[in-house]
Amino acid sequence: MPPTNNGNKTNTAQRPGPTATSEKQKAQKKRTRNLRRACWFFAVMSIGEMWYMANYSPVMSVRDVSVVGATDKTLTQQEKQQISDICKLKAHTNWVHAPTHAIAKQLNALPYVKHATAASALPLNVEVKVTIRQPAYVVTCPSGAYEMDADRTPIRHARPVMLNALKTIEFLPEIPLKPGIQVKSDSLAMASQLIHTFDSDRLLHIAKINIDPLSNIWLNVDNGLRIKFGGAVSLPEKVAAIRNILSQDSGHGERFAELNVTSPEYPACRLKVEVAKAAAAAAAAARAAQAQAIKNSEPDSTSPVIQTPGRLSSQ
Repeated sequence: MPPTNNGNKTNTAQRPGPTATSEKQKAQKKRTRNLRRACWFFAVMSIGEMWYMANYSPVMSVRDVSVVGATDKTLTQQEKQQISDICKLKAHTNWVHAPTHAIAKQLNALPYVKHATAASALPLNVEVKVTIRQPAYVVTCPSGAYEMDADRTPIRHARPVMLNALKTIEFLPEIPLKPGIQVKSDSLAMASQLIHTFDSDRLLHIAKINIDPLSNIWLNVDNGLRIKFGGAVSLPEKVAAIRNILSQDSGHGERFAELNVTSPEYPACRLKVEVAKAAAAAAAAARAAQAQAIKNSEPDSTSPVIQTPGRLSSQ
């Protein structure tokens, strides 16, 4: 009697054997592996080609360098040319490797540049932004005259046009001034604030500020008034004392020769009349002393003439 399959009608002779199934799986895995390798190969080739084009292809050369702020009217032609030379790139400079950091570093080292940035920008450009220091006043010192910005940083040696257009601070303390290096001085900082405070004041128009070797501040007003401001302390109180005195005078200080607000609670003043009287008395005393000196130097005609033997005296 033939064997039965216990209800399973599938002919066991038609099933593939274990060897045939294993061969098909191996072939499928091999095709998948080859396909994966091919994909990886093309991906690496694509990445390598993109990297080569980005770093070495002439197509990626910088097209334009735009500089913003280099046309400031306070700059000289030489300074403008210096900025242009720093920002100029060699032909076929690669955009990815554009020396933006070096450009910004060189620009920030210039004494008349307050801040500068350089960065790559699309499409294939380089953008440079420059902030120029603006002259706020002129400082004169034993080493020369300098244009200064509001941060007490010397910009350059003062030009004649700026000497006439800006307020002047005479700075006598022994602190060296170097273009591009901020001056560490509280007196100079307060003098700068005073220029800004009284810039549009109707009672007081500052012509010049003096800072003596002891860092005491003196204000010279255009009407001849001289104000001893003292040290770099109590700015609001001293300014209030000055304005209080000038507002009470009908001539806005015309009759004053000197004010002293070193102690704002007890300000002092000298009138021009008193100064004129003192000057006249000093001049008279000087003339009298000079006349007395001349009189004492003249020989006395009543004194006897003593003759020495063998000599004749001539009178």
